[in-house]
Amino acid sequence: MAFSPEKDLILSPKLLTLLRASKRFPHDAAFNVQAAKDALADLYHANMPLKSVVRLMVSALEELSLESRFESLQSPDWRTDLLMSPLEKDWFYSRPGALRSYEQFYETIVSEAWAILQLSRVDWCLHILWPDEHK
Repeated sequence: MAFSPEKDLILSPKLLTLLRASKRFPHDAAFNVQAAKDALADLYHANMPLKSVVRLMVSALEELSLESRFESLQSPDWRTDLLMSPLEKDWFYSRPGALRSYEQFYETIVSEAWAILQLSRVDWCLHILWPDEHK
């Protein structure tokens, strides 16, 4: 049997879950830490601490970056871009002290990770994401 990159592609349950959630949520949904906790609750714990959510989201992006067909994270500096994303938001510079807590900083990173997942191209792997719908 010949190797088929699309058929033999293995995505972690974490990445599958986050991609499914990012593609099924309305585009104006609040993609935040709570949305990540909700999406990952069946795989992990519904009341995960913030550091666990951030770690899981970044880990999913690491996996996503290894597959060029997702057409995201093509820049070798994507990790730096993700880390700097809170500093590039308008609210950060709107007034002194706008960044109220480290939670807000990491919330922005998680929201940015959601945006990357949502914008990732998945047409080539629909049969993996939703096997019952795309046979």
